[in-house]
Amino acid sequence: MSLILFSTAVFQLFMLKLLICSSQWSFFTYVTGIRPKFYKVSLIVGIHILLSMLLAPYIGEVTVGLLVYLVVISINMPRRPFMENFFFALFPPVLYSILWNFTARILFPFFSDHSFTYLNQNFIWEMLILIAVILLERFLREFYQIDYISMKNSVWLDRQTQSNFWVTFGEMASYYVFQHLLLLLDALHVKCILGMPLSIVFVIVAVVYAIILMKVLILIDYFSREYLKDLRRKEQKQYLESLESYSQQIEELYQSVRSFRHDYNNILLSLKGSIDSGDIKLITKVFDEIFQENIAGLESKDRQAKLINIMVPEVKSFLFVKLNEFEKKNHRLILSINEMIKDCGSPSSAGLTIFSEMFDRIEPWFEKNPSAVLTVRIIEKDDLQTYGIEFTPYQAEDLEQLEDLKTDSRKVLNHYHSLEFTQGTHDQTFYQELHVRREVAS
Repeated sequence: MSLILFSTAVFQLFMLKLLICSSQWSFFTYVTGIRPKFYKVSLIVGIHILLSMLLAPYIGEVTVGLLVYLVVISINMPRRPFMENFFFALFPPVLYSILWNFTARILFPFFSDHSFTYLNQNFIWEMLILIAVILLERFLREFYQIDYISMKNSVWLDRQTQSNFWVTFGEMASYYVFQHLLLLLDALHVKCILGMPLSIVFVIVAVVYAIILMKVLILIDYFSREYLKDLRRKEQKQYLESLESYSQQIEELYQSVRSFRHDYNNILLSLKGSIDSGDIKLITKVFDEIFQENIAGLESKDRQAKLINIMVPEVKSFLFVKLNEFEKKNHRLILSINEMIKDCGSPSSAGLTIFSEMFDRIEPWFEKNPSAVLTVRIIEKDDLQTYGIEFTPYQAEDLEQLEDLKTDSRKVLNHYHSLEFTQGTHDQTFYQELHVRREVAS
């Protein structure tokens, strides 16, 4: 009989732990973007369940979750700052703990007319409370739709984001300390604190930190939206600047065509007069003058004509302006756009910030090596566009002094997960590539 009761108790405990550990893992992957293979997930959740069953009565459920997730995130993101990894390991179990305390100590006792002690000792009620907590977390996740991964990658990019991070970290850490202090007092059978029953203090902490949690989510959501608006403003500003230069250069090209049409008859008359005179040297001289003034720019115009394959207005106008600038400086250019380049959605225009910096990073190198060749190559294959820039030959000291991408470019990469930037060297060539994956229509 005792064995049956023991087995039943273990089974009930296992079911409760399975529910809470698996749902916490789901939120952890949503926050960090860490998604191992299924067998690894099963192993991690299994270890979490085992440690929770053995250690939670002594060190607390939040501490167990913190330790498990800290190990996972440290293995998968070893180069990230420890405090950043610590926060994102602490956040999922703390969030679930706050929601559980608010639900179990306030909502269910209010609506069910049962005490917290009764609810916490009944398996059915415990399961219902956990299901309610999971549904509440999913509701908050869908309601705010916060891009935690972008936030995580952008923590150290500006002071405002760092300030928000430390404030949120302090609030989550303070809850961890207060909650475990109250659990310790409860284990020591302390009935009152500061003249108030311990059960009331638990309720007060649950209410206060539920409000703080809502404030944290609202704050993160607000700054995430502002972060996106800032990116959009910078993208639009850069596009408008390129469009303005593009319009000016198109106007100059139009004026040159009008001028050529105006002089066309004079050119023909000059050639006819030379032919009528039968003087080959004079014919050659007139032709050379005409070629130098009017035809020598055909190679440049052919490069610009290749831009017709680009169906992304932002990229086309930017390249038209940038190639014209390089040609005016007599830099050697090779342009390769063999396929039709279609719009990939927002990443195409967003990637313009990075594409522009790719040019800016290598432009000073021409001063040391004016005979170098710049190859601009744009390829589209299997819904993946590659914007490549190659500089040949590069010098070792230039590569050593090359700085990382600027903050704006890194913000774009953090927000748009369909963008990827790579760089490297091969055969005296330094290359930079921006990969843009086509957005999937939802």
